[in-house]
Amino acid sequence: MGGKNGGQQKKMMNLTPHSRTLRKNLTDAEKKLWFHINRKQIEGYKFRRQQIIDDKYIVDFICLEKRLIIEIDGGQHTEEKDKDRTDYLKNNRFNVIRFWNNEVLQNIDGVLTTIRTSLGIDDEHLDSHPHPNPPPSRGRE
Repeated sequence: MGGKNGGQQKKMMNLTPHSRTLRKNLTDAEKKLWFHINRKQIEGYKFRRQQIIDDKYIVDFICLEKRLIIEIDGGQHTEEKDKDRTDYLKNNRFNVIRFWNNEVLQNIDGVLTTIRTSLGIDDEHLDSHPHPNPPPSRGRE
């Protein structure tokens, strides 16, 4: 009886602890971006972090509503591995955008503009409608 479903369940169980570990140990760049996109801060769009996709990949951030995946790349990424992963995700109707760690750390406004554009949000609209409940700064940037 284990069949195909049992095998899929086993794969999910293998990725879940890794996903939880990644969620607890975000890089500085991931922390900075998460600070700006969590709690529906971009026009109410909800993002998840370190989300498992198809029992195959863990993506850094995802907005399921818009099928938008955001990947933050550091030195550990290889072009070939990233290309295979991106091709798989795009073939499954996800839009994937990638940023280098230093882009997030040094140009968060540009990164957020790219994310807004990928979500289909007009920046002029944002200026006239600020977030109704911005999160407290807690002494952060």
